[in-house]
Amino acid sequence: MNKLFAFIILATSLAAMDITVLDEQPQSMTIEIAIDSPELYEYKIGGESIQLPRWADANFSYDPEQAKIFPVFTIPILLPPDRSLPEVEILYAHSSQDHRLSRQIRSNVLHEDMGLPIVQSSQIIDVIPAEDFRAFNTARILIMPYAEPGQRLENMTFRLTFSENLNKGHRQDTELISTYLNSLMASNWAKISPKSLKRIVNSLPTGQWYRLPISEMGIQRINANSFPGTIPDSNPLSWQVFAPFYEGQSLPFALSNTEPNPENLKAISMKTQGLEDGVLSGDDEILFFAQPLNGNFKSNSFTHLYGNQRYYWLCIPVQDTQTANNVSLLQASSLTATNTITSYEKRIYHESELHNQLHSGVTWVGEKLTGTSDQFTLNFTDNYLDFGSEIKFNALMVIDYDAASFQHILDVELNGVPFTVSTTTGSYKQIVLSGTAGENMLRDGSNTLSIGYRSNSNASIIYLDSLRLIYDRQLAPSSDYIFGTIDIPGGVNNMIFHDTTPSFHLWDVSDPTAVQEWQISNNQFTTAENGLREVIGFTDDQPEQVVLTEAPNLGQPKLRHAGMQADYLIITPSVFEEEAQRVKTLREQQVPIDEQLDVEIVFIEDIYNEFSSGTQDPAAIKHFLHYVYFNWASPQLRYVLFLGDTDYDYRNITGQSKMIIPTFQKDGSTDVSSYPTDDRYTHIASGEWDRLPDIAIGRLPAQTTDQLKIMIDKIISYELTPEPGIWRNSVTLVADDPLRPSRSRVEYEHIRDTEGLANLLPFSMHVNKVYLTEYPEVQDPNSPYIKKPKARDAFLQQLYNGTLMVNYLGHGSPTVWAQEEVFTASDLGLVKTGMRLPFWVAGTCDWAKYDDVNSSCVPEELMLMESNGAVGILSTTRKTYAVFNEILLSDFFDFLFPELDSGRPLTVGDAVMMAKNITAGSDPNNEKYILLSDPALRLASPVRKGRIDSVSPSVFQAMGTVNYAGVADTILAADARAAVTVFDTPTPVTRSFYNSYNNTTGSISYVLPGKRIFRGLISVDDRDFSGSFTLPKDIKYSGTGGILRVQYWDETGLDGSIYIDTLRFMGTDSTALDNEGPEILFISDNMVLLNGDHFSANDALEIEISDEQGINLTGVAGHGITLAIDEDWGNAFDVTELFEYDLDHSDLGRLSAFLSEIPPGEHLISAKAWDSQNNPNEASVRLEFFAANDFRIYDLFNFPNPMQDQTDVTYMLSHPADVQYAIYTLAGRKIISEEHGFQNQGFNSFPWDGRDRFGNQLANGVYILVIEADSDDFSEPAQSLQKIVITL
Repeated sequence: MNKLFAFIILATSLAAMDITVLDEQPQSMTIEIAIDSPELYEYKIGGESIQLPRWADANFSYDPEQAKIFPVFTIPILLPPDRSLPEVEILYAHSSQDHRLSRQIRSNVLHEDMGLPIVQSSQIIDVIPAEDFRAFNTARILIMPYAEPGQRLENMTFRLTFSENLNKGHRQDTELISTYLNSLMASNWAKISPKSLKRIVNSLPTGQWYRLPISEMGIQRINANSFPGTIPDSNPLSWQVFAPFYEGQSLPFALSNTEPNPENLKAISMKTQGLEDGVLSGDDEILFFAQPLNGNFKSNSFTHLYGNQRYYWLCIPVQDTQTANNVSLLQASSLTATNTITSYEKRIYHESELHNQLHSGVTWVGEKLTGTSDQFTLNFTDNYLDFGSEIKFNALMVIDYDAASFQHILDVELNGVPFTVSTTTGSYKQIVLSGTAGENMLRDGSNTLSIGYRSNSNASIIYLDSLRLIYDRQLAPSSDYIFGTIDIPGGVNNMIFHDTTPSFHLWDVSDPTAVQEWQISNNQFTTAENGLREVIGFTDDQPEQVVLTEAPNLGQPKLRHAGMQADYLIITPSVFEEEAQRVKTLREQQVPIDEQLDVEIVFIEDIYNEFSSGTQDPAAIKHFLHYVYFNWASPQLRYVLFLGDTDYDYRNITGQSKMIIPTFQKDGSTDVSSYPTDDRYTHIASGEWDRLPDIAIGRLPAQTTDQLKIMIDKIISYELTPEPGIWRNSVTLVADDPLRPSRSRVEYEHIRDTEGLANLLPFSMHVNKVYLTEYPEVQDPNSPYIKKPKARDAFLQQLYNGTLMVNYLGHGSPTVWAQEEVFTASDLGLVKTGMRLPFWVAGTCDWAKYDDVNSSCVPEELMLMESNGAVGILSTTRKTYAVFNEILLSDFFDFLFPELDSGRPLTVGDAVMMAKNITAGSDPNNEKYILLSDPALRLASPVRKGRIDSVSPSVFQAMGTVNYAGVADTILAADARAAVTVFDTPTPVTRSFYNSYNNTTGSISYVLPGKRIFRGLISVDDRDFSGSFTLPKDIKYSGTGGILRVQYWDETGLDGSIYIDTLRFMGTDSTALDNEGPEILFISDNMVLLNGDHFSANDALEIEISDEQGINLTGVAGHGITLAIDEDWGNAFDVTELFEYDLDHSDLGRLSAFLSEIPPGEHLISAKAWDSQNNPNEASVRLEFFAANDFRIYDLFNFPNPMQDQTDVTYMLSHPADVQYAIYTLAGRKIISEEHGFQNQGFNSFPWDGRDRFGNQLANGVYILVIEADSDDFSEPAQSLQKIVITL
């Protein structure tokens, strides 16, 4: 979080605004709101503090007249097609005294940094227009609780009345507008058609097109050597050169919703020589002028923000009778001159792009000046100077972010003569130098411009961003062109040139589409025209020859025509086409029919060609999506998926760029205000001022086809064949603790906001809570920081158990959650989700900083894990504010898990889009959330329902037997299963803590889930299910709210979830049953492990536990299942959560645990378990462990041995591999060699009949069996030997 923005919670209650629609008519609705007393937060802004009331669902706004920040509630509504606002009538309002609104603030830092909206706070209620959402006009109802000084609104009833003369639109996107207050009334208020823009008919000719890369400004030449092959057989006088419509400038990102898309190309003037015979050959040529890369003669920025070169285009039209746009010849005027012009204004530009201080945004700076004294020098050579003219100088310097407090003195000299400059302060940490000088500072030949830098600190750093030197030069040929401005006054002007020859030409390129060549005679040219003219002068040998490459026919565009339609676009480089096709097939054919979409695959190369003239420019993607939205056929575009990674280095200045599909880099002066976002591509419906998404967008950040395949494999498997199990009905919530890293405040918000999210989840879901306050502190011996390794272990355990979603709120970075390190990049090797893939959400800082050129963030690594890690991630790319994180994620949870609790959830992309639309808090904060997944992905939560018909007895007693029965809401296939889980009553807790920084204590309260009592599998017969289990002794002996959940599924993909949460517990069953603990066995590949067996750390250790009275799974008082290594019970692993009863059993079950971190060698593995009556038992086995990356064959045996005519060979493989075996005599002669084929990890076997390769029975004796395994993952094969004895 930004250091300028910190807050302290001074009160403990968390309240919100309740909204009730009392009445709804065709043109009006009556609404009642109730607002409880808010919390009070303290905000620190620079050196001052203010206190502000805070509600969980309120935003902040800024009133510049009062210089105050106000809380404001916003209610989104839809407007009719004519945008008329409703009338507001207050029917009732009640306020109470409340003087807690803070004083005025004099600093604008918070307002600017948080991007707060500007409002007038004097009205309790107001309605203001807002951005369009897709085809709908929208508005916001603003509720200002503190509009009346010293009063706080508590209750209000008001009526909205819309115009009676409504011009109805049409029905569209009904599921997306359901979150608007008046969605039922407004269901047919969609504007008649978003295609009302004037469509541009493609004006480019059809034919053979070529692309010309242009790196430098100047005159370019096309001749016979420019073509990659045969010169087209067409009249070259009809050929036409096209330039970018924006002449090389970066495209505008803001586009109108009332005007058509800009053109892509425009025909420019050309000069042809030798083409009169209808053939381009020999010395024949076409000349044309190419603009500077930024397309602007006089810009202060001389480079293109996104591309290193631009492209011009040559069209060989099918119809070769048309006339090209040729350079016109301007004859000299015969009038008598009234003025004489002898010089032009020449400009020297310098801008080196070397450093991006923030590693973010589009601002790059150049040469670095450091320490107490340094100097930048620019040398240049020129002649024919106008020594009596004025010299102008401008430069932009940028102070390093860590050097703002130092002194910065700058001196400018030209050829050793001081240049008098003025210094002004520009935007954040910028110094602008500007000045003029008189005659005699320049000289013909070599010149030197220097900028001297002085500071009062060796640590000081300042950068040169750009400079421009302007002076007058006589009109004479130059080795680097005559290029500059001639100011032609009114009247008739005679221009005097020097040393021109017949090979010299001067073009007026002020308008590149209407270039004129001035006819110079005897070093003079007279003209009656006037104004500022941009000119370029060159000799015949100066034009650069271009190289042509064949290009798509832009006269028949792939994308820029209105005859297409798509619900879903995949934007990808062509190299990813095969993987893109797999996503297309998934969305069009493989998902359920009611979820199928029309998908188009669009290559990023085609977008650049048709919307940014071939130059890489992220705005081209925005222009393309704008065109699709307003010009392609209905229904409108709904989803966009980017296939490819990105970073902030568009032009690969660092040499480390991995740019494939660019993101939009929001420029800013701090690491809070500068950030990447894909949202800007989807701000379409409202035109230039739109800041809300109209399309759901996601990204798979792959750099290679192999990486992309891993991500798409996971998505396809997750959507089509999700692994069954209770993980699909579980959510894991992780929250930072109130202490650290802040020293001045206690951060209650992480846990409290997480508790708010827990309350939004459907009751049918089980919530796992990993709150850092529940785990002991451990001092890191290698740093001054506190760690909580038990919290880390608990979180990794939940990942292994399986969870539908993970949500984290707290401090973070690209590689770490929380200072206590609950999850870090170094833990990635311990993540073992398998295909029970969670969707991750993290409201923290920087965790999804996926645009760094030098490293990957943890979310990228999770997405790249093969059959493991994550199916999708929603998190932040830069620093964010906890207050806005909570608002956005609350809305996201609301949309993802609707209250109706029926049917499949919304897609994750729709939920993100709608949350960002409905949340009118901080747009910059919302934009920092990136969705790394398929936006059309739906979470694999159970879809169908059912009922539990009976649970007996009505009151549960410890050690008593519980019977239950119920029915699914649909008939299931044979062999259907259900997972049954039972939980004790939830436990409210209050945890106290000590803040050593300020010697204070505090406490925080929340609710922990009840302990798990039972988890097992049962059979489902058609629709019916039933079962029983024994309650453990360690339950609460009184209380209500226990939960029984049944989750069912079958092989056809039908699934559902049923629950009751009214279980009552009271007393104990006094019947004594037994005093023996459970039986414990260690298993591997269905075989009991014995002392001395080999075991791979790559394998899961299976532990089978059985007891007639059931197993205690509560974990209360240590009565769970624990696993110790080498009898180190002090650091034993609690593996209770891994246990699950076998199908239709309540007395026998098993768990699987990975011991990945165990060192190689012999170790004693011990397990302890308790039955439901708290009778314990312990069992151990001594195993020889080898490393997870140790490729080997082990436990090779054959039986019987000695053999006669048959023996079975068994062995274990540490990793999947291709296996072959051979039999040798003791003398080393090979008897037989056979391929055993590809074999899986673990137990394998094959028979041998004692015969050689010819089928002959071998004689009595001793033989050697050699088994060899090969794997692509290891450089060396694995081998094992066994003696076999034959006795006939």
